Amino acid sequence: MDSFIFNKKGVFMAKFLVQIVFTVMAVVVVFAFAAKLYTSVAGGSEDKAVLENFRMMESALSGIVENDFGQANMLLTLEKDYTLIGFSANDPLVKACIQADRDPTYTKPEECGGINNGCLCLYEGKVEDKNILSCKIFKDTKFYSRYDQKTFKPESFGCEQSGFPKSDHITDVKYEYLVFYGARTFTISNWGTQNLYIESKKENEINHVYIAVYDDNVIQREKFVNICPDKSQCECARKHFDKVLRNVNCGEEEYTEAVCVYDSKEEVCVLTENFNCTNGKIEEFCACGDTAYDSGYCLGEKYYPFISEECNLIKSCENYHTETTCVYDFCQLENKCFPELKDSEFEKCKLCESGCSCDIYTSEWMKQLNPCDCNTYNEDGYAINVNCV
Repeated sequence: MDSFIFNKKGVFMAKFLVQIVFTVMAVVVVFAFAAKLYTSVAGGSEDKAVLENFRMMESALSGIVENDFGQANMLLTLEKDYTLIGFSANDPLVKACIQADRDPTYTKPEECGGINNGCLCLYEGKVEDKNILSCKIFKDTKFYSRYDQKTFKPESFGCEQSGFPKSDHITDVKYEYLVFYGARTFTISNWGTQNLYIESKKENEINHVYIAVYDDNVIQREKFVNICPDKSQCECARKHFDKVLRNVNCGEEEYTEAVCVYDSKEEVCVLTENFNCTNGKIEEFCACGDTAYDSGYCLGEKYYPFISEECNLIKSCENYHTETTCVYDFCQLENKCFPELKDSEFEKCKLCESGCSCDIYTSEWMKQLNPCDCNTYNEDGYAINVNCV
């Protein structure tokens, strides 16, 4: 096991980092209120409000990159016409493909102090105008954010996907360079104020910093990067948080299905009886495959984070980007939709047709949900079942 995984408590976080997290969150909440008050009194001085918020982010990040691993949450205010970019060490460029009207390649500025440094920079206006409000140097640091191909397709913006090394392989989530626009970032039309998840881990003397908007993808990630301490109950030791165990004995108790739930007060994982999620939206804490969740979707024992869509861009079934938003018609179109899969992966969203056959579904969970209200037909073409199961 790599040396960065456990501290003396056996948890993926140092004790004082917890204090940092709560301190940062508390101060940032106070700042967010103060920033709004300031802008209203001072006549809308966005520069100062955004800059001060950026410096709070610098402080939070500085506190966790000093260690082998750290996590933090904070609010980031990013008004329209502001851009936040993370430039990685030993890389002169950042390639991002988010908007067709934006140059997808950004060059590391002189303020970063050389190609060998990583740095976090805040721009006002177009990046190419080089109006830099602030740059914070982070030596031996690489920056990443989430780049989920299922929700964002570069070709739809008239640009090609840029290649880069993944920061890790803990989940199947893809990663891209860190670029946040105040006006638009992925499926966020206007940034405003967002809750961020910040994570840093050190490998081969390089800090890999991951920053993303806090959502179900991050919730999924947190479960896998946090490990139950050795003193945890029964078979939970060294399992990831919310790991599902089946047919396990714990003292005098026998569990058909149980979950390793972390108790922050006792600082151990406790085995808790649980049940399997039903197909569809997760409404309460339940087991989906080998991990338990309390939000997102569970389809065929496979977990899907909740992902929103920009409904002003969704005019037909074909515009949906994910299985879940397609099946559950996230944007409430007039017509029903169903997902077409290829090798068990989402291929495209298609329009349902009346009188359809259950054969259009390529998985059991889709047959159970039957979003198109299809029928089962016999060889003569007569409906023998008004459902698919």
